[in-house]
Amino acid sequence: MFYKLAHKTFPVLDDAKAGIVLSVSTLLANLVSNIGRACVKVINGLLDFGALSMANSLCSFFLMFIRQVGVVLFPFLRNADYDKRKRLFVLSNQAICLITLGILCFYYPVRFLLEQWLPSYRESFAYLVYIMPVVVLDSQMSVLNTPYLNAMRKEKRLLLINLTAFLVTLVVTLISIGIFNSMELVALSITVGMVVKSLIGTISISKSYEVQMGQITRTICFELALLLFQCNRNLLPALYKKIPYSPFHLSA
Repeated sequence: MFYKLAHKTFPVLDDAKAGIVLSVSTLLANLVSNIGRACVKVINGLLDFGALSMANSLCSFFLMFIRQVGVVLFPFLRNADYDKRKRLFVLSNQAICLITLGILCFYYPVRFLLEQWLPSYRESFAYLVYIMPVVVLDSQMSVLNTPYLNAMRKEKRLLLINLTAFLVTLVVTLISIGIFNSMELVALSITVGMVVKSLIGTISISKSYEVQMGQITRTICFELALLLFQCNRNLLPALYKKIPYSPFHLSA
């Protein structure tokens, strides 16, 4: 009774509650991309931490600019009507798939230029191939899914999505370090968490706006293809190394 009376008397409490939820959600979203570095630092030491941290820092630098697009998009979504939001969501999903695919094509030129500029960090740049899909997936979440969920006042749903992604990333990271002792799989764990977050966010918004699954199939297939590519590149060799007398085991 007192809780309901306080909310009627002080409407600002609703905004304060939403702000706290958003703050925790943002913290969890940042932990998804940084929990791998923290675990590597505690378990493997500073050398492995430095190699992974350099690649992660480069990607965070690009994401800092990309996330500003979502900040600009949010006021527009708040003032747009239901039909306009729905059309924009479908078109933006398709456009982001094409744009982010083009970003991935710049991996080899970017890595070559960085290795020429900073040859001492050549080992760190090798992890860019594992971290760059994180840029792609986090861009979609920051530019599209997060502003949409905020515009719909679905702060708790956003918190639940980020919490799920964080827990998945944490479990996969601990398995990658504890069982396989593989830095590549640690980088893969970040991609897994981002795919989970992006897929849940896209499907959740699609259901809210009654978007047919066929209209977002391209986005879902693209994200799953990124994950399968990373698993084929990292997970299978790590598994083979655990099998005695396998080709990977003998070559090692």
